[in-house]
Amino acid sequence: MPSILCRLRVPSVICVFALGLISMPLAAVTLPDTKRLSFDVFGTPLGPDGDLHALDDGIWLTSGMQGLAVLNGDALTILQPGQFESLDVRAEVVVAGQSGYLAAAIDKSSGHVILVFLSGKGWRVETVREVGFLEAVPEAICLYRDPVSAHVSLFSLDARGILEQRYVYDSDTGSLIDLPVRREIGVLGAEACAVHDPSRSLFVADEAFGVRRFDASEESDAVPEPWVLPHPWGPLKGEIEDMAIDKAGSLWLLVPDTGLAYRRDPAGSISAWSLPGATTPAVIATRLDGSTLSIALVDEENGSLYGASVQEPGKVRMPGDASTVAVAAKDTVTASAQTAPVRRYGDAADDPAIVVASSATEQPLILGTDKREGLALY
Repeated sequence: MPSILCRLRVPSVICVFALGLISMPLAAVTLPDTKRLSFDVFGTPLGPDGDLHALDDGIWLTSGMQGLAVLNGDALTILQPGQFESLDVRAEVVVAGQSGYLAAAIDKSSGHVILVFLSGKGWRVETVREVGFLEAVPEAICLYRDPVSAHVSLFSLDARGILEQRYVYDSDTGSLIDLPVRREIGVLGAEACAVHDPSRSLFVADEAFGVRRFDASEESDAVPEPWVLPHPWGPLKGEIEDMAIDKAGSLWLLVPDTGLAYRRDPAGSISAWSLPGATTPAVIATRLDGSTLSIALVDEENGSLYGASVQEPGKVRMPGDASTVAVAAKDTVTASAQTAPVRRYGDAADDPAIVVASSATEQPLILGTDKREGLALY
């Protein structure tokens, strides 16, 4: 019995999954036709480990060995000195009554994540906060803004396969915070992550499984859904180096091994794009201005920037896009007191109940379940 022998030799979870792949019939996979992008050099080289993210009016926010900077044409203006990688940004974040951009990047000198709030006018650094990681340095990070509450979370993945979610922005108070939300066994060997906020979709890429989708909601279980499978089960060939999501909801995957970028649109169609002119790309970023989609690549060796553009015939929205889903107005109930956090990460605190004795109404008891430790009494 192969399954019994397998259990004796390897962990059961690996055994079950391996048997599932072996028994899966290999249907014919149609590889997408390759389209061609024409890239030209632009801007100022960012140096090794450079990254970038689109802002407004053709401006890019960049990170790298020179620090956090704004790139406007060929002018690179340093905003925050340091050595950073893995940049992500959310716009229209309000801190202390001022609207701007919230950027997150890994600080290579400390291994922690730095949060930087930039004003929308003048690109000034208004607030800086560090999010510490004591157990392992993150391999990949990405931001997520809840489409209803507007709170911003930071997702991180490390070499142990731990997927961690933290609140880093409280929209109610307009402040930067650091509050652990959940911690799950995620993906070993994660190369990159990206979040599509309207559909609450967290995408994680790794060499073994391609791209998988997780529900980004803090109350959800970390159950992966295959999104773009590697060959022979899917069209993806090569190792994913980076990914990006454009405003139309399409997921872009950079695969330098084959000199291709793959695009999965919201309808599930996958296309492949050649990258002539870009020698060793390591980062991909997109911006959508009207019907023009701009694609930027960062060279791994010297940080040179390559740009190309595609005319988009129209926008196809992902399920759950905020522009197509009406959210009913809700009343807000504000807490008057708060207990100390439970000692465990994740969705451990649950199911509160209030007990009021008729003989002592001024001294009610609060019962709460800690799903990882037991029953708590306050």
